[in-house]
Amino acid sequence: MKANRIGSPLCTILLFFLCSTTTTAADVELDSLMRLGTDAFRAGRFLDAERYHRLALERAQVTQASDAEVIYPMENLANDLLILGAYMESETLFNRVLLTIRIRNIKDVPFEATVLSGLGSLYRKTGDYKHAESALNQAVQLLHKQPGSNRGELSSALNSLGILYTLRDQRKAAENNFKKAIAILEDGSNDADLATIVANLGGLYAAQKKWSAAESLLLRALAIGERSLGPNHPDLSPTIDALGVLYYHRRRFPEAEAAFRRALQIRRAGFGPDHASLAIIYMNIGAVLTSYNADADAEAMYAEALRIQEKNGKREDSDTLQILEHFARLLDKLKRHAEARQMEVRAKAIRAELNYTVQASELGIFTNSRRVERSRAVAGKIRHENVIRFAVQSKTSNLPSNLR
Repeated sequence: MKANRIGSPLCTILLFFLCSTTTTAADVELDSLMRLGTDAFRAGRFLDAERYHRLALERAQVTQASDAEVIYPMENLANDLLILGAYMESETLFNRVLLTIRIRNIKDVPFEATVLSGLGSLYRKTGDYKHAESALNQAVQLLHKQPGSNRGELSSALNSLGILYTLRDQRKAAENNFKKAIAILEDGSNDADLATIVANLGGLYAAQKKWSAAESLLLRALAIGERSLGPNHPDLSPTIDALGVLYYHRRRFPEAEAAFRRALQIRRAGFGPDHASLAIIYMNIGAVLTSYNADADAEAMYAEALRIQEKNGKREDSDTLQILEHFARLLDKLKRHAEARQMEVRAKAIRAELNYTVQASELGIFTNSRRVERSRAVAGKIRHENVIRFAVQSKTSNLPSNLR
């Protein structure tokens, strides 16, 4: 009884049923919980997925299921927690699964590669790029040993490597990995995954200010995603938000605001009103409203962005830095200089803490690069997003890039 998936939004769910001569009530209950978790995950109801997979793991442990049966709900739960931003517990579970696979000599190459890809994404999101690259390359090497049958897993690992190389500003390597991943899925066998990777390639081009090519790819990714997932799936929100940033940069402010508000609505519905990933979208909307001189509404957006950051225990990360810088500029515009200076002092302290090199820039994309931010146990739920995340940057910062 196992269900496995490649991380969200790039996810392929594999159901395996271990054969036995007797099917017990516990087996049926475990299978049912796994299916419920899988269905919730596919629908973008990640909190429900976590609840079902946690129950499935508890059921497997209570009934003293074999190690081979326990590791599948454990991996699913680890992936859910990664999506939810509970990095410490996620890492613990991924490593327990990997250790069990190797000690028990369980021969399931796609599953082992999935676990390694999950760990790679986790390390990437916490700024541990060395271990991220090692885990992802191990996954790719495993999958190359069994070519043909593991296309979804291979495309996922290549996509994750593309994200990692984007963060490290190795743009050619990032582009090559994204293109390899796209080529694997071009037959239309997995449009949801294809949409994710096409969006990442578009994001990479946007970072290089190849605006026309970037917009074309992002619109293609959105069309594919809407066709395969529906118009309101949470996996669409990063691509929509990315389009908003692109439109903002091109001074197409009405289109930017519409995109940001749609991304916000989708993400609130999927993750709740206090999810950590909403903060940057609120900031983006605030930036657009500032361009309209709708300063009171912009202030409300920046305040909400800070509230979410603080509620999620993220008072001193790179997103908070950007929000503070935007907020300070607005307060200066409103001639509330004392408040603006307070924001700037706080931002300066965060910048020093994160050891960022700040350069002047008019606008940037690919934000939220995480140096190791004190702990891998970050509160809130930044999804196991295998998509590049965008934000409108303040004029005073040119932060390193990061993926969603």
